Amino acid sequence: IAGRFTGHLQTVAFAVLDEALFTGNSQQADRIKSRVTATTMTFEAKGRDPVQGVNRCAYVSLSNHSHVWQATVDERRAVVIEAGNGLVNDRTFWRQYYEWLDGSGPAALLHHLQCLNLQDFNPRVIPKGDALRRQVEQTALRDPITAWWHSVLTDGAISSRFGLTEVVLLESTPTEVSKSDLQESFRTAVPRSQTGDWSSAMRKLKSWVGSGGMNMRRPRNTANRGRTIILPPLSELRQTFEGATGLHIEGESDA
Repeated sequence: IAGRFTGHLQTVAFAVLDEALFTGNSQQADRIKSRVTATTMTFEAKGRDPVQGVNRCAYVSLSNHSHVWQATVDERRAVVIEAGNGLVNDRTFWRQYYEWLDGSGPAALLHHLQCLNLQDFNPRVIPKGDALRRQVEQTALRDPITAWWHSVLTDGAISSRFGLTEVVLLESTPTEVSKSDLQESFRTAVPRSQTGDWSSAMRKLKSWVGSGGMNMRRPRNTANRGRTIILPPLSELRQTFEGATGLHIEGESDA
């Protein structure tokens, strides 16, 4: 599905992806997203030249894993449905179901679907419930920078290694924190192999802090060469972060 040879998809209208997960590979996930929405695509069979053709294939992915789709806050491709476990080991139900399936059930279902009024149906308007929100959250938290800042906003404090330094974020007024303490908190939380990406962390922070921005101030004491960062109130930080990433902050005030 996500590889080079896709000739088999040229004549397929519906494909079931059973435990085919692409959440850990961004390139494959992006390729799948393109194939979901593209009206035309390149089809290539082994030993044959690639050809352009009409993309008619729709997909459904089935999985027992909690993270199945790399959903974003503006998700428009996927409808996510979580199956409950209320019918597990309900032998009476499943016996009746298979009797229905072996009898007139499929014909009745086909008739029902053929008679549905789709006049007002818009495939671009997808249901956005808790199941989709959880996919968005799990996708966002795969990014170590996002996971770190989500933890900071959840705790309401910027903590360094071993908790030696903790700056409590003020709920309704700006908070001042030294740039070195903020950087130490980041390096403590993010895996060592990725701690060199501090510049990326700062760029993302600036995009998450809201209209007030993240201001910097040089210390009045010239002996201290570090800079002080002024962050907006915690309530504003949480609100803008949730709007940008789709991540809900536990313990967030309803106000």
